[in-house]
Amino acid sequence: MSDYPKLPRTVMGAAGPITVVHQAKVTYRGEECWGLWDDATRTITICSGATLSHQWRILFHEETHAALSDSGVDCVLGVKTVELICVAMSTARTRERFG
Repeated sequence: MSDYPKLPRTVMGAAGPITVVHQAKVTYRGEECWGLWDDATRTITICSGATLSHQWRILFHEETHAALSDSGVDCVLGVKTVELICVAMSTARTRERFG
């Protein structure tokens, strides 16, 4: 794999800009996680303790959550299906971008 650049501070989603922030600890419903998409604030939060290569995978995963949310598709899919789509897209985008 290639060298990984720093993550952008903003990315463009289907419904507009998304802010990307880093935190030492990311939690969702009381559970620690690597990343989080918040549609109310249009923010992706990424665990700063992850390696840079993992942070890119997290970013792509959370961007997929944003795309599904922006398009309204997440409302008709189950949680497991949404997560599987996000993992698949994250893997594909990482490979596309970094080889």
